[in-house]
Amino acid sequence: TSIATITGAQPIGLIPGDDVALINRDIGLFPQLSPGSGLPVLPLMSLSGSDAPNYALMPPMLNNASILPRTLEVRAEDKEKTYGQIDPPLTVSYTGFAPGEDVSDLSGSLIVWRQTGENAGSYEIRLGSTLSSLNYAIEIQYGSLTIQPRTLTVSGAAASDKVYDGTPAASVSGAILQGVLEQDIGQVSLVQETTGQFNQTNAGNGIAVVTSMALTGTKSGNYSLEQPGLFADILPCPITVTADARNKTYGDADPELTWQVTAGSLIGTDAPTGTPSRETGEDVGEYAISQGSLDFGDNYTVTFVSNNLTITARPITVKADVKSKTYGDAAPELTWQVTAGSLVGTDAPTGTLNRAVGEDVGDYAIEQGSLDFGDNYSVTYIGNDLTISARPITVTADSQSKTYGDADPELTWQLTAGSLVGLDAPTGMLSRMTGEDVGAYAILPGSLAFGDNYSVTFVGRDLTISARPITVMADSQSKTYGDTDPELTWQVTAGNPIGTDAPTGTLSRADGEDIGGYAIEQGSLDFGDNYSVTYIGSDLTITARSITVTADLKSKTYGDTDPELTWQVTAGSLIGLDTPIGSLNREAGEVVGDYDIEQGSLDFGDNYSVTFIGSDLTISARPITVTADIKSKTYGDADPELTWQVTTGSLVGLDTPIGSLNREAGEDVGDYAIEQDSLDFGDNYSVTFIGSDLTISARPITVTADSQSKTYGDADPELTWQVTAGSLIGTDAPTGTLNRAAGEDVGEYAISQGSLAFGDNYAVSFASNNLTITARAITVTADVKTKVYGDADPELTWQVTDGSLVGTDAPLGSLSREAGEDVGVYTIEQGSLAFGGNYCVSFVGSDLAIASRSLTIQAVSCSKTYGDADPAWQVMYENLASWDSEAVVQGLGLARAPGEAVGSYVISPSGATANNYTVIMLSGTLTIDKRPLTITAAAQTKGYGTADPAFSYALTAGSLIGDDSLTGEFSRESGENVGSYDILQNSLTAGGNYQITFVGAELTITPYAEPLLHGSVANGHDPDNSGQISFVAESDDGYAFAYWSDGHTVFSTNPILTNPVGGIAGYHPVIWPIGPSTDLQAIGMSAQNESAVLFLNGVVRMVLPAHVDPEAVIAVTACDAVAGQDLLPSGMAAAQPFFCFLRSENLVGERIRIEIDLAQAGIQLGDEERESLTLYRWNEEEQIWKTAEIARQGVDWETGILWAEVEQFSTYGLFYTPQLVQTGETPVNGAWLLLLVGGCLMALILARKRLPGLGGRSDADA
Repeated sequence: TSIATITGAQPIGLIPGDDVALINRDIGLFPQLSPGSGLPVLPLMSLSGSDAPNYALMPPMLNNASILPRTLEVRAEDKEKTYGQIDPPLTVSYTGFAPGEDVSDLSGSLIVWRQTGENAGSYEIRLGSTLSSLNYAIEIQYGSLTIQPRTLTVSGAAASDKVYDGTPAASVSGAILQGVLEQDIGQVSLVQETTGQFNQTNAGNGIAVVTSMALTGTKSGNYSLEQPGLFADILPCPITVTADARNKTYGDADPELTWQVTAGSLIGTDAPTGTPSRETGEDVGEYAISQGSLDFGDNYTVTFVSNNLTITARPITVKADVKSKTYGDAAPELTWQVTAGSLVGTDAPTGTLNRAVGEDVGDYAIEQGSLDFGDNYSVTYIGNDLTISARPITVTADSQSKTYGDADPELTWQLTAGSLVGLDAPTGMLSRMTGEDVGAYAILPGSLAFGDNYSVTFVGRDLTISARPITVMADSQSKTYGDTDPELTWQVTAGNPIGTDAPTGTLSRADGEDIGGYAIEQGSLDFGDNYSVTYIGSDLTITARSITVTADLKSKTYGDTDPELTWQVTAGSLIGLDTPIGSLNREAGEVVGDYDIEQGSLDFGDNYSVTFIGSDLTISARPITVTADIKSKTYGDADPELTWQVTTGSLVGLDTPIGSLNREAGEDVGDYAIEQDSLDFGDNYSVTFIGSDLTISARPITVTADSQSKTYGDADPELTWQVTAGSLIGTDAPTGTLNRAAGEDVGEYAISQGSLAFGDNYAVSFASNNLTITARAITVTADVKTKVYGDADPELTWQVTDGSLVGTDAPLGSLSREAGEDVGVYTIEQGSLAFGGNYCVSFVGSDLAIASRSLTIQAVSCSKTYGDADPAWQVMYENLASWDSEAVVQGLGLARAPGEAVGSYVISPSGATANNYTVIMLSGTLTIDKRPLTITAAAQTKGYGTADPAFSYALTAGSLIGDDSLTGEFSRESGENVGSYDILQNSLTAGGNYQITFVGAELTITPYAEPLLHGSVANGHDPDNSGQISFVAESDDGYAFAYWSDGHTVFSTNPILTNPVGGIAGYHPVIWPIGPSTDLQAIGMSAQNESAVLFLNGVVRMVLPAHVDPEAVIAVTACDAVAGQDLLPSGMAAAQPFFCFLRSENLVGERIRIEIDLAQAGIQLGDEERESLTLYRWNEEEQIWKTAEIARQGVDWETGILWAEVEQFSTYGLFYTPQLVQTGETPVNGAWLLLLVGGCLMALILARKRLPGLGGRSDADA
């Protein structure tokens, strides 16, 4: 533009105070548009203000201004590509052109090139320019081409599983680099490809392994590496944890359960949580220690080896408390104290102490009786005495009384201390001192006696003679106020005077003559000293005097004051000078009507009973005359208020009427009568109404048409108007509309009143105006278009981007474009497109861009077997133009990644170019497959328990290439029992380039006899090769095979096991010693019912509880000699033989009933000896015989059966108290009986700490 900027302009020569301002002081005009210096500037400044006409402005002469060239930045645009790709087109951007100018306004030329180089990095894009222009200062800015590294991938990599070691270290194998360009093969390789890091150190499955593989080599800088996604397992570390053996005394707290890691070890600072636990139970015995909550976490696989906590019996001393009682009392509870040791928790004994028989006074020994503390205690008992003393009582005479003249009551007594025993009762009776006068007479013991068994203390009392009571009641009396008193009389209402007794004196009353009740008092009335008089008073009542009072009739006019209200006594009379107080009143109200005259506060006092007869006060209406005021209004205005005047009479106080005047209906001009309507002064007034008129006059208005306009082609706007003087009333609206002069051309058209009418009630003045029509402008913009080289031109389209066409108007002609088919941008022009004379068209052009065509060259994938020659390479072409052939492609080469090992190798095309095409080269894959081999293993044999022989094989199909060979070794299926085991390939391999088909064989283990203590087991008998593997247990002389067991459950009682479930590992044979008197039986168990079994030809019978295990084993042995036979219970002899029980483990903890047939056992005792016959158990730990360890026992002498319920199986003996004979010798009678369950007594006693698995279960082991 030619606009110049002026600074510092100030007016000079102004008279102070004048209103003058310099405007446009900073704007001027250059005489030219192009750059230059020393140019003149024409100022555009002028004066303004009220005093400006008094001054002439002389603008300054400005000749030193410059138009400077415009800065134009020419910049090479930054570009990017991936290493190995062809360069993208190099382009230039321009910043700073003046509006409407572009590169065509410059002269000269521009060359674009880049710094050479194909390695990854940044290369400068440079410009060679001869561009020039007088109007621009051109600045050249270089750009850059960035070559990004090509991403490589890794195939075939695998992470190895490992056992938990506390570190994240991982091993990786098989990594193969993929994606290296052909020309860089051998110049880029992997490093750090065999190691990685687990993303956790704890054991788990499918744990991500993070690798740190890197690239090395002269071309490694041109590549980036995508790390492979690997996963592997961290396996738990196996350890064996063994519990330490522990012990405690019954009732003590458990010792800490400790443990050792006896195989394997913990990693670093790893430590378990939780603790071992033990088998539940606090009774004496052994309790298995189990793993409990001891948890080494998921990083360890724990094998837990149990041990035992042993609980031993608790010693205590129990002493009986000294006791006493009074003769005849119940025996006190015999109590005791633990004086040494203590009971555990809530433990309490069963049974009670007892004492020597007798109820006489004296001392009686307290004995242990049935007091029993159970097997968990070893009790020492200390006795004491119960003492009986004489019984004291106190006899107290009951106090008695009578009224003078009555007969004596019966004299009675009470035991007030002590009590009589049983049916004891005294003899005799009490007596009293003589006399009948009023007074107190002592009661004496008389002949009352309780016998010698009581020590009696007598407490005397009195017989009292009292006076005779009577009740005298006054009669009620009454009189009327003012009358004289009646006579005062009385009655005897309770009791009676004796004989002719009569009182002296009279009653009296309280003073007073007013209405009310006056008490009648005893006065001087007296019955003498022989009577106790209760006096009941009454009242003399004075009642009110009746009179009738009548009100006088009264009247007044509404609004006047009330007259005085007066009365008369019309019945009865007033006494003496009596006068009332107060006055009459009347019913409230001042309106016309009758109002009751009431008694009000008129009061004659309490001495009168007043009957009041009312009357009326009458109020009459007040006359007035009301006259309406004359009113007027303009048509359409609201009615004025219709008012009135009281022209005769007056309103009382604040009285106002309700309602209002009304007028005759109508809103047209005229006179309308004003009527009384609802105006109401109430019943208190008699109203005469005089009416008047309301006059309505006409309403003027002025209506002015609004100016309107529209664009050519648009619909006419609505022709509107305004009331510019006056106003319309309410909802009044005109009919009809305005209209305008005809025509649609641009111009002004007069608006007239047309049919617009407001009715007769308005006098309308109409003011006209104009409708103006203007031309229609539109902007047409060509759409941007593109096509790919070789395709047909798209249709050139356009949009009306500003304005719109009217109706069905449409242009003629079409757009055109700049000629040319090469890749580039071509201007789209208006061409012959025309919209006619009714439109003013602004055309905005656009471009058609021709882009290069993509051509894809794909290397064809193929395969071969490891060791074979490569096949011939082939390529496929995609998206050639229809008229082009493969000949347009120049410089195409094919190569593959080096290598002959099994895997995938990239086949890479390179160097291909084609004019008018963007060439995309896609690689293919050469897959080298594994070479098949068949390896056949040779069958092997060995004897059970010997080392495995060396394994051998033969190559039976396929061949090895070159120097390739087999490495690794065979393994076999795990197991050492007799049988056949598969020979496995294990680690035998020819390397990753071979696919091995392995033909296995078997290792056969033949049977071998295993010796046992007191027997042997032959493992794996299969003489006929039928697959039925048998295990045979045999016992030495003096021993018998009992059963197969896992230590808790009986699996079988057959000496031969065939194909046992789960193999032989869970089973072991149990062999027991036997003697000539051992009865060993395998017993079928019932899960629902008890099982009864006879031993030793019926000498012993056992009742076993219902049990889920199908079988159990029990042995009963009778022995003549046992441990403890010389340590008999004090004062007792043994009834031989002894019995000993052994049982299988699955019966441990069960309570079993044992019955011994005494006759069958050959035991014969005298009557007194039979009473003391008791079964004892030998306690191996304490080396004593005990009954406390037997739950219950007894003897049924009718059947001759001794029975007992036991939970512990070991040695038992029968003992009795022998009857003394003259020689002092103890007779020996009967036999020794020994019961063994699971083994014989001798083995139990002599080899109590035997090897695990040998012999049955005896609870003496605990």
